[in-house]
Amino acid sequence: EDAGMGAMSREIQDALIENVEKMASRGRDIEITWYGGEPLMALDIIERLSLAFMEICKTYKRRYSAFIVTNGYGINDAVIEKLKKCKVTGAQITLDGGPKTHNERRILKGTGGSTFDRVLMNTKHLKEEGLNVNIRINVDRTNFSEVHDLVDILIHNGLQDLPTGLGHVTAYTEVCSSVAESCLDMEEYAALNNDFQKLLYDKGMLAHIYPYYPGVKANYCCADTLGAFVIDPEGHMYKCWNDVGYPEKAVSMIQSFDAPDEKMFHLGLDYLMWTPFDHDKCQECKYLPICMGGCPYKGMAAGGQPDCEKWKYNIKDIIEITCDNNPEGI
Repeated sequence: EDAGMGAMSREIQDALIENVEKMASRGRDIEITWYGGEPLMALDIIERLSLAFMEICKTYKRRYSAFIVTNGYGINDAVIEKLKKCKVTGAQITLDGGPKTHNERRILKGTGGSTFDRVLMNTKHLKEEGLNVNIRINVDRTNFSEVHDLVDILIHNGLQDLPTGLGHVTAYTEVCSSVAESCLDMEEYAALNNDFQKLLYDKGMLAHIYPYYPGVKANYCCADTLGAFVIDPEGHMYKCWNDVGYPEKAVSMIQSFDAPDEKMFHLGLDYLMWTPFDHDKCQECKYLPICMGGCPYKGMAAGGQPDCEKWKYNIKDIIEITCDNNPEGI
């Protein structure tokens, strides 16, 4: 489950706890991703829910794991102690390019002050405290030239052993349409990934596992996974993060999880039933086992047509780069 934080009422929290208990009692392990907005702004809610989830998993002898996606600005000693208490063992820190671009895009409310240096310091702090941290660098046509310098900054700060990958900025929803022109198309993004993997190898950084090198998929993401949901503060349950904020795309409400109305039920079914095997071009494609038809959200938005992944454009080069730099095997 992915829990979007914010002004989540006690009523919604309690309904979420109740349904997590139902899942655990039916034999499911519980995996949580805390995200937002910025989830650290609701750390009290994270703590209350986490303690309840952990107790549930103890009762039903199920495995519990938790991860957080954060901008990294609010990390401090007290926050780290609470994250450990809540069994949050991993974190993704997002950067929007080098210091200049990141500070222009991730500004502080009111003061407009810079954020990059503090986020970098806090990333080091998380690593030192033993959390499994990975860094996502969001790239588009305006900032990809900063990637080389940013990698040098990470190395200079002792972060060369953290998994570091590119995030493809894409205009998924109507809200994002204003940035569409600056987004790299998939072929451009694939070429940039090749250059990035080479750069990581040249700098002695981790570069031979996903997302640098593909693996076989059984499905694509939580959207086409049974028992996986994205939950917003109002209790709407979605199958895809991109649907959050559009209540008409909810597949259930947390208060009535086991009894969604007919429209919601069919919306959820559409995601679960989406399959690349409905399309000849996928069945005949040699890349199918490593992409499974690409993003279900984008495929459904395109009238049910699969959205080809970057591997279609760069797999030969990626294999060669990986083998050249790992002569003893991946």
